[in-house]
Amino acid sequence: MVKKVVILILILSLSLFSKVIIINKSGFKLDINSDLFDKSNDFVVINVFSVEKELVQSKKVEFYSDRYGNYIYYNGDYYYTSNHQRYTYNPKYDRFIVDNKYGQYVYASHFYWARNEKQKYIKSSFYKKIEKTIKEEYYYISGYILEISYQNLFLESFTPFVFKVKSLSDINQQLMNLNKKLNKFYPDKIDIVVDFDEKIPDKLKAFVLGKLQEDNRYNIYDRKYLYYIFDELRLRDLIGKKIELKFRVPEYIISVKNISNYQDNITQDEILFFRNDMNGQYLSNGYKVEVGKYYSFDGKNYIPDRENGNYVKILNFIWKKDRYTTFSNFYDVVSIDKLKYTNIYFSILFNVIETKTARVIYSKYLEKSLHFPEIRILDRFKSYKTESKIDNLLNLYKSFSSDIKNLLKKAFPLSSMVKKVEKLKVELYDGENIGIKCGQVFRISDDHWTEGYLKITNVFGTNSSGDIFYLLDEKIEKFSLASEAFKYPLRVGISTMIGLSNFEDYYLLFNIRNLNIKGNDNFSVGFGIFSDYYTFEISKKFWIFDTILRLYSKEELFEFLPALRINTAKKYSLFSNEIFGFFLDISQKGFSSGIVFGF
Repeated sequence: MVKKVVILILILSLSLFSKVIIINKSGFKLDINSDLFDKSNDFVVINVFSVEKELVQSKKVEFYSDRYGNYIYYNGDYYYTSNHQRYTYNPKYDRFIVDNKYGQYVYASHFYWARNEKQKYIKSSFYKKIEKTIKEEYYYISGYILEISYQNLFLESFTPFVFKVKSLSDINQQLMNLNKKLNKFYPDKIDIVVDFDEKIPDKLKAFVLGKLQEDNRYNIYDRKYLYYIFDELRLRDLIGKKIELKFRVPEYIISVKNISNYQDNITQDEILFFRNDMNGQYLSNGYKVEVGKYYSFDGKNYIPDRENGNYVKILNFIWKKDRYTTFSNFYDVVSIDKLKYTNIYFSILFNVIETKTARVIYSKYLEKSLHFPEIRILDRFKSYKTESKIDNLLNLYKSFSSDIKNLLKKAFPLSSMVKKVEKLKVELYDGENIGIKCGQVFRISDDHWTEGYLKITNVFGTNSSGDIFYLLDEKIEKFSLASEAFKYPLRVGISTMIGLSNFEDYYLLFNIRNLNIKGNDNFSVGFGIFSDYYTFEISKKFWIFDTILRLYSKEELFEFLPALRINTAKKYSLFSNEIFGFFLDISQKGFSSGIVFGF
């Protein structure tokens, strides 16, 4: 009875205090509204450990419609013109006449690459160019939100966050929009402790823990951090001094250590190419060319040919004999001298340690680097934007956290057992309790023999179910082992047939193959090339025979004809779609033969 009274008094006393604890050691004043996060049965801890401010500057070149503007719009870009007249096309005289009231055409005075004078008249309005320099401040806020039951001190959710806002007043909305990483504890999950060394940045910790929480296959925390949080609760007299955190002894420790981390700055000259269809002076390979002049080659000489020429003269090598080349597009060059670049290198050592034996059972060295400019030029008008160093670092950390998540998945693949089988529907003994999620694929095996592959479609607390999409045995047996598969056969394949038609002409066919549940060809859709016509076909497989409905195309003539193909292609392996064999194709057009290969 005394114990009940003590517990009741403790709970009543806790209810008198705000159960939303805000820890802000960022150095910035943050107006976090605790009432928005209050939960009747939980402590809510909002810990902001970092706020960084960054200034981003950009120059935008924009174009506005203006009758007296000096720019016109053509082929997705804006170009200068010195002519402000509008024109209407007169088909009777095949000419453009001035019509400033109703004319739809304008004259591109600097369209030097026009094939003729008529091409310089284009449909466009006039535009005015305006340059704007924009300065924007952004705040990058990092931390954790925890929900802790004050009745049993169980950690109900653990949500790391890193987000970007224009104003610190936006923090409440961002926190409210977070998807909580619910901590569904199951004794069947693997208990893992994450141990970060002191050199690991807090934001990288947040991303790693967030990714591992998403995976949902472990009971996993940063325990050093949790001890710190509970010390804060004791300092605020929200829990008793003698209340201690108790964890099950973990099976594994994930150790993340920073090996090296350095940054330097360099300068280098930058040359950028931007397309200019009217008067560009360069080709994409860097050659400078004679603007506005086309040439044709008559077998001996290059002669000017504005209307039909496919060559331009290269100007780079003026001390050499005249050189000409074909072209596709023309470009402007923007040159930047001594552009500042930042290089960042970061590496970590990732170890999985078994606590029972103190052995390192898995180890991986990960390294990544960044190389980015201080500004990025966006177009030929030299619009630019400052490159965000913080955004680049966050992308680096996200990449590390994704790698760690994927490596751990392969170190600890999920496994269960077949509970029930109904034709191709299979139910497993496990579900959320070990971290199974919809879309995962499991290999079903019995005594090391693979029976088939299962794709999960439904997940419940302690069971899950799905469909067999690839079957290697006659059936799936109850109590077979289900192991998570990261590589598995697909139900689609590609094949190529190469051979001769009627002993003299070449034959080439590309097929997209639909495979049945056994991994054998079901039907296929193909595109074929003969020496003098093209084909499109649909085929259905029966043993070694392909029955075909084929469309023949030659110039403007089309003809549907049936065909039969003997196809001996076989798979190399039960687990692979790779095939090789021979074929003989018979139709009213004759016959073809050759080899088949694919995957």
